[in-house]
Amino acid sequence: MKTCKIVFPRVLQTEERPDNISSPEQAKVKITSALLTAVEYAAYRGDEDLKYPLVPGRFAVTDEEKLSPLPAAVSDKEAVFTEAVALCEAVADKIEADKGRHIAVIGATALGMILCQLLIYHQAVPVLIDSDPEKLKKANRAGRYYTLAADETLQSNLSQITGGRMAYGGVLMTESKL
Repeated sequence: MKTCKIVFPRVLQTEERPDNISSPEQAKVKITSALLTAVEYAAYRGDEDLKYPLVPGRFAVTDEEKLSPLPAAVSDKEAVFTEAVALCEAVADKIEADKGRHIAVIGATALGMILCQLLIYHQAVPVLIDSDPEKLKKANRAGRYYTLAADETLQSNLSQITGGRMAYGGVLMTESKL
């Protein structure tokens, strides 16, 4: 099986490795695209003091019963976000993101933006909060309902948006460092 690894910052290398399927209940899955975690991306950039080499992505061997084939209409590019969308859907269910409820999403990370899109789909009202003005501009261009700076005006601005009710619930994106 072909494996891709980060050998040094900004240096990827592929190598052939033996399959590590250890039981007949496991299946080999061909990965055509992978979404990197924040740690993997930081390792690629050289931002983290990590031990190299690092193999990015999830394991490609699992029990067959855990596999779910995607419809043919789902492209590889779209499929990369399956796990993120499923996670955000579980969060929306957990926080009861019902129609018209204001939900504070703290952190304009990639996952935070996906959650905002999903909240809009559920007709909730996401309020994306971050301290980085560039991330908030990017979120505005992508069509979020509200974006607020994480500064001394946050509470009054949130109160104004919600008519004094504040947010029904909130989700903190841990990668945001807020």
